Amino acid sequence: MTTTPTPRVAGRVPAQWQVLTSEQAAEALGMSPEALRTLRSRGGGPRYRQLSPSRIGYTVGDVVAYLEQCSVEPKGKGKRSGSA
Repeated sequence: MTTTPTPRVAGRVPAQWQVLTSEQAAEALGMSPEALRTLRSRGGGPRYRQLSPSRIGYTVGDVVAYLEQCSVEPKGKGKRSGSA
């Protein structure tokens, strides 16, 4: 299995502003590019940038924010059933 290399950005662009391709963003989210495309077309998924009429990009910061937004706290965490 081949992995896509981390994009290199010239200069001092903060990591959260580095732009990922749809394929890289999908891999970071643990889904296929098609699943990410479907989410986007339905108005879901992470924020994206329309870089040109045929090019979509995702910033690292937006992918991380989406992951944080999807976080779910388990019900009953730290509680024991039936304890008084």
